[in-house]
Amino acid sequence: MFIVFENQSRILHNMPQQKLKIFLVDDDHIYQFTAKKTLESMGVGEQVSMFMDGESALNFIQSHLSDQSALPDVIFLDINMPVMDGWQFVEEFRKLNLDKKIALYMVSSSVDETDMKRSKEYNVINDYIIKPVGKHRFEELLRSLEK
Repeated sequence: MFIVFENQSRILHNMPQQKLKIFLVDDDHIYQFTAKKTLESMGVGEQVSMFMDGESALNFIQSHLSDQSALPDVIFLDINMPVMDGWQFVEEFRKLNLDKKIALYMVSSSVDETDMKRSKEYNVINDYIIKPVGKHRFEELLRSLEK
């Protein structure tokens, strides 16, 4: 027997039809786990990959420049991380020669106006999102990609 609750069917009905490759770049294991489970429960992710810092995500992207089909459709990027933080990642990311359009969201628990304003200075950043990010917020963001 198969049961779909009303709010779940609404979410699934409004989600993008194509399955997305999603990167979660964040050093918080709990956020990674809950975000991945949330995205998977929505059925939107073809693949949800997790990276603990900006450098490892950037290395993956750089190593797949010749086959950009392996690159993500969406990146949810934390600001404060070891090795390479979100701002350093953005600086390097915007230098890449990408044919593929990748939606990049800064995700942080920071409500500092300076961070929010700074994110608007980069045309590669789609939006600044304040944690925690719930199912409905993910739904809004992913639905906006179709437009």
